[in-house]
Amino acid sequence: MPLSQITAAMGHIHGVELLNDFNFNNRSYRVYVQADQQFRRTAADLRQYDVRSESGQMVPLDNLVALDENVRSQVINHYNLFRSAEIDGSPAEGLSSGQGLVQYGALVRQVQDAGHDVRMDGLALEEKESEARRC
Repeated sequence: MPLSQITAAMGHIHGVELLNDFNFNNRSYRVYVQADQQFRRTAADLRQYDVRSESGQMVPLDNLVALDENVRSQVINHYNLFRSAEIDGSPAEGLSSGQGLVQYGALVRQVQDAGHDVRMDGLALEEKESEARRC
């Protein structure tokens, strides 16, 4: 079965798709197709639907689609258009913020792997730049 047919069926079920227009009493009406809300609340509801195969037989959508539930971040941070992770911290007791940044830089150099880059932003970047101007 073509993937486009499966995705179209899922679009009909969980999305809103314009089916056609019709005129009645000099007014134009649009006809949309969508599964009723009680039948599209969860991903597991896909098990209730069938898709017509190329031979005309109805095939349970559950036989064609595997559900894989994952927990992921709802927000994906970006920095300079690249995916990023934000690291917040503060210096250990007794250290100044400048000393904390030096310690942070040393720690990053120890654990940083190829393909990843670490950049400072906000107050840490401003402090680092002002320190460089003083020297």
